[in-house]
Amino acid sequence: MPLANVLWLEGSGHFVPSSSAGNGGVTEEMNRGLAVIASDAVGAAAGGLVRDGANGLVVPAGDSAALASAIRRLAGDPPLRARLGRTGEQDVLAYSHNAWAEGFSGALATLDLSRGGAGSVRRSK
Repeated sequence: MPLANVLWLEGSGHFVPSSSAGNGGVTEEMNRGLAVIASDAVGAAAGGLVRDGANGLVVPAGDSAALASAIRRLAGDPPLRARLGRTGEQDVLAYSHNAWAEGFSGALATLDLSRGGAGSVRRSK
């Protein structure tokens, strides 16, 4: 069985071998505490969220040998997977649903549009 499938079946790692922009589900997997592998062309790595060796592994886009090496590295090193997963989970707290909702509520409060504020919309009965 390919190593990538082993990591996926164990639920201990995630990779999206993509060379297009976007995060390919990286933030969701980091929120789950999983180690991630991202290409340097994917938004999460290119934008600095995934930092090679700190909270995930970053490989050059289109470099299948580097991707294979990163998969083998994660598959063979459970402590590394755990450390990257824990660090990644902490690093994406600012991108969680709760953080988003709190930020949005704070923005509405500055406009006095928060629930019950003077500017809130009231429905007639």
